[in-house]
Amino acid sequence: DEVLRTAFLAAIRETLAEHEALAKTAGVEQTIVASGLPVIRAAGIELVNRDMATLMPIAYGLIALLLLVAFAHFGEMLATMLTVGAAVGWTYGVIGWCGIPLQTLTSTTPLVVMIISVSDTAHIITHYRQGVLEGLKRRDAIARATAEAAVPCLLTELVIAGGFLSLLSADMAMIKQFGLATALGVLLAWLANMTALPLLLLAFGSRTVPAGESRSLRLLKWIVGWVEVVVRDHPRRVVVVAVLITLAALALGSRVGREYYNFDDIPETTEIKRSLRAVEAAHGGVVPLVLFVEPTGDLAQQPEPLTDPR
Repeated sequence: DEVLRTAFLAAIRETLAEHEALAKTAGVEQTIVASGLPVIRAAGIELVNRDMATLMPIAYGLIALLLLVAFAHFGEMLATMLTVGAAVGWTYGVIGWCGIPLQTLTSTTPLVVMIISVSDTAHIITHYRQGVLEGLKRRDAIARATAEAAVPCLLTELVIAGGFLSLLSADMAMIKQFGLATALGVLLAWLANMTALPLLLLAFGSRTVPAGESRSLRLLKWIVGWVEVVVRDHPRRVVVVAVLITLAALALGSRVGREYYNFDDIPETTEIKRSLRAVEAAHGGVVPLVLFVEPTGDLAQQPEPLTDPR
């Protein structure tokens, strides 16, 4: 049980701190570390939680900034962020309901849900703003925007969810859990955009939309237009560049290794990594290699077969 394992690690740390204090008082130099798989598993959960506590606020901040640049309206940015929050919160709820643990892979599920949710929200708000610009009442603009986006967004989410559900065919439980959790989260993102977002737009959405385009939108349209012109008027260049990129990708892909060393993904600056290094230096590692030798035939009948040189 992860809760008991985490409590056990906390008790171990308290004990180590007491002994370190006693050694320092006595003027003795010694190195005390806690290692082993139970300790590493509990420390790994701590690292995941710490990373999420850092990454989620950064992701929210970047999304909020981009939305302000795109829509130049605080209310619509707030509606989007609350919708994303609902999608992420519902995802955590369904993960808990399904009994899926928060591990290295599933800890990234909320970030995936945020990306999918923002994508749908941007579509709906864009259609909503267009309706307001055309003179529709806010309720009518919200209804039309939601109706126009409902089916295309649902089809997109179903395809994405199906892709993640394909991970259920994997052998590793960690990958299966990630696939199921993310598939459910993607569908909940669609549900949040169809239910929470319309209500939030009614409360915080634009009452009027300026006829002119913002500078950022004009820049984005210019970039898209330039790409369109290049693709349409210079197809040979596009083919040549695509072939070169493909060849470079294949060359670099041939260098991809298939090795993985346990615990290498733990940062060197963490306490558990320093403990692992100390144990490796003293004992060769926390998981020793063990060979079990079982004699067969006549050797198995000997009173002490392992003492026989054969």
